[in-house]
Amino acid sequence: MVSQTTKLRVFFDMDGTLAEWRACEQYEMLYEKGYFRTLQPHPSVVKAAKLLADTGLVEVFSLSAVLPDGLHAIPDKNEWLDEHMPWLDIEHRIFVKGTSPKHEVVPGGIRENDILLDDYTKNCVEWDEHAIAIKLMNGINGTQGTWQGAKVSRFETPEDIMGFILKQGGVIR
Repeated sequence: MVSQTTKLRVFFDMDGTLAEWRACEQYEMLYEKGYFRTLQPHPSVVKAAKLLADTGLVEVFSLSAVLPDGLHAIPDKNEWLDEHMPWLDIEHRIFVKGTSPKHEVVPGGIRENDILLDDYTKNCVEWDEHAIAIKLMNGINGTQGTWQGAKVSRFETPEDIMGFILKQGGVIR
């Protein structure tokens, strides 16, 4: 159970989790201005993040990887967040360069009850060694069956996604 003085922290991946993952025909497209800005949101996940923040029990973050040499990814992703999650302030928007493990950039260090919601198994596995990982099934991933841990679908209702996260964090039974 989370202590009354420490809020549960939930970190939401962006590409493939808060927003659709759009395959690109050429790798170079990931460097184009506007590529990340124009990704469509996964409405149920975006709303679940807002519902979690509104509980007062949870501190919500976005935690997204960016290409280390990409000039437009961070501004694009911030514009996307400004539009779809304007309530998420800049201090709760975290970007990790390249393939560095996400747990290494968590403010104040990772806590055992920190939760990552991510669509990418590699990120879930690395996080799960330190805290709680939940894989978001987004309709295009999960075909290999390599993740055996907690998972939730983007096709669930926002309330169901929120409840699942709170249960995994020990906030509700």
